[in-house]
Amino acid sequence: MTSAMRWLLAVALMLTLGAARGEEYLTFQGCVDADGRAVPSQLDRSLVRAVDTAYVGGRPTIRYNPDVLPELRSDTRLFMYAHECARHELGLPAGEARTLEDARRADCAGLATLLRSDLLVPRDVAAIEHDAALTPDAWALLPGPARTLALDACLEELAARPSLAHPVKAQPDWNSCVRACGEPLRACKRTCSGAACDDCQSRYEQCSSMCDFRFPL
Repeated sequence: MTSAMRWLLAVALMLTLGAARGEEYLTFQGCVDADGRAVPSQLDRSLVRAVDTAYVGGRPTIRYNPDVLPELRSDTRLFMYAHECARHELGLPAGEARTLEDARRADCAGLATLLRSDLLVPRDVAAIEHDAALTPDAWALLPGPARTLALDACLEELAARPSLAHPVKAQPDWNSCVRACGEPLRACKRTCSGAACDDCQSRYEQCSSMCDFRFPL
């Protein structure tokens, strides 16, 4: 059984158990940060926000409370969790101010993850956008800043990259691997100059080549 299949089976099992108990476990396995380190999840019914990140034992942990904003659809909650996971994958520090630009990047990255994993389909997007047309007070309980979701634009971007819209079996693992290579490249480019920038690119190419070897498409 492939890692992707194990992931989907784990998700299905969590959702089934949640339904049986009258609860929603709207998370998924496999969330990692920009360095490929696992980012765990934790159900916390004392949390005042629907989804947030806290440091538990010195490591970032995504906490979630399905009792907050009970009017939200399950798909919307799952999207908000995916957004928070995507922030870690994109290397956006949990403690920094959340900008609108970063939020939109995480929206698209989170949506891509859910579509690749068949946890959402494109026709779900309109309902999520409508569901998230909330007041500023409600947005204060969600991964912000307050914004109008523009997920149709994310779909258009994905459609322009057929490998993401219609992935082969190894695509999710390859995507995660290359994203992890890209974060050190971006960090290096921000501080390098002259010939040192060539070394940044060389290290990235070596890293991405290893992704090609580990997860051939």
